[in-house]
Amino acid sequence: MRLKNEPLTLWVDAICINQKDNPERSVQIRIMKDIYRTALAISIWLGHGDEHSSLVMRLIHFAAELYNQPREQAHDNLVITDIMNYALNRTNLQTLASFFTKDWRGQIWVIQEAVVARRALFVCGDETLGFQDFGHACFYWAALLKLPFPKTRSQRFSQLGIIVNGISPRGVL
Repeated sequence: MRLKNEPLTLWVDAICINQKDNPERSVQIRIMKDIYRTALAISIWLGHGDEHSSLVMRLIHFAAELYNQPREQAHDNLVITDIMNYALNRTNLQTLASFFTKDWRGQIWVIQEAVVARRALFVCGDETLGFQDFGHACFYWAALLKLPFPKTRSQRFSQLGIIVNGISPRGVL
């Protein structure tokens, strides 16, 4: 985070706000939107990485890339078959579900901070993810769920539906 030739001002709400002082916390919470809106960029710490967080970040980046492709390419039957068989296999869906049920996910402020910021970056261990990629992945998965699937695949994808409905930026906003 450090800049080579310039000072860097950081706002770390867990340090800058006395969490045990309710009056102070109330005052600070009212100005946090302005703090995040005027920041050049914000980093949202999701916790220490583990063996699964790297996979989750790759899956999110992959879905975001598909979202940004022309619709006819992203919805090509071969692409969808590959996604269902490899990227969103049973193990990966369980890993995604586990990641999105961690403590940070229940904190609505995580999304609120990202929405008002000029640039937001989620950080989990050594992995990073831009908020735009996060949103694009959610939108792609939501679109994927609207496609007709054979019954066996739709049962497996019900877990993806639960994830998307719980974390979609559209749903949160």
